[in-house]
Amino acid sequence: MQQDWIAIAVVKRPVGLEGFCAVEAFGDTFSALTTPCSVLRGKNLESASDATVTEIVALPKEFRCRFADAPDRTAAEALRGQRLFIGQEMLPKREPGRFYHYELKGLAVFGDEDDSQIGTVIEVHNFPSVDTLEVKLEAGPTVLLPLMDLAIASIDSAAGRIVARQTYIREILD
Repeated sequence: MQQDWIAIAVVKRPVGLEGFCAVEAFGDTFSALTTPCSVLRGKNLESASDATVTEIVALPKEFRCRFADAPDRTAAEALRGQRLFIGQEMLPKREPGRFYHYELKGLAVFGDEDDSQIGTVIEVHNFPSVDTLEVKLEAGPTVLLPLMDLAIASIDSAAGRIVARQTYIREILD
């Protein structure tokens, strides 16, 4: 059976001398991992190989973790820029109305005023201040919509549908 792999984080830099790495998590999936856990690690999914996360430390603005095969700073330095992937079946079940970032990519975006399709989500960005949808508009440019009530009226990932506030989109395009 083909496994669906989800990118959950990227290694940013080594921290200290004992093999810890600063990690930028994509959404809150990384924080839900229980150590030790198996992941794929690499520059991309095609080049990724098996790795074991042995420890995760949550800090206010980032995570730090250690890998079984990177016991010191030199080994951790070699991991810079590598992404971490887990199998979709490893994700904790979400409460109704909640979603993972990967579930939003490719969803149709509809306008709240006339319910017409206005675009498609091409990427989900995890910025420090707010998660953002990158939406390619049907008739126009690509826009970034923050995942906030200001810009998004509703998300139904199961139905493949996001409703965006058209007044917000008009304001940012003007």
